[in-house]
Amino acid sequence: MEQDQLEKLRYPTGKFEWGKEYSEDDTQKLIEKIEDFPAKFEKLVRSMRNDQLDTAYREGGWTVRQVIHHLFDSHVNAYTRFKLALFINSTARPSSCISIRSAMGKISLVTKSRAI
Repeated sequence: MEQDQLEKLRYPTGKFEWGKEYSEDDTQKLIEKIEDFPAKFEKLVRSMRNDQLDTAYREGGWTVRQVIHHLFDSHVNAYTRFKLALFINSTARPSSCISIRSAMGKISLVTKSRAI
């Protein structure tokens, strides 16, 4: 496989671009993509067989199962960090957090006082 082909497989949406400017419309579209992601992804993956889940998308790359785990893990971590950042100017503190629950792509951070 040629280097160009490997690069396209390694970075299917392209490499990250520093300093890129986004309009309000661009930002809204990206937010909508993130909001729609869990349902679309679940629909895509739910019907996959084990042999499909255990297939690497490129030589030396992760399996579909590993990519699924990574996406869930990174989204939960990002969600948690954003929510915890909101506590900085709030009476609620991270120490009051009880758990993170996930159900069908819906994630909620639960505190002693309320769900966020």
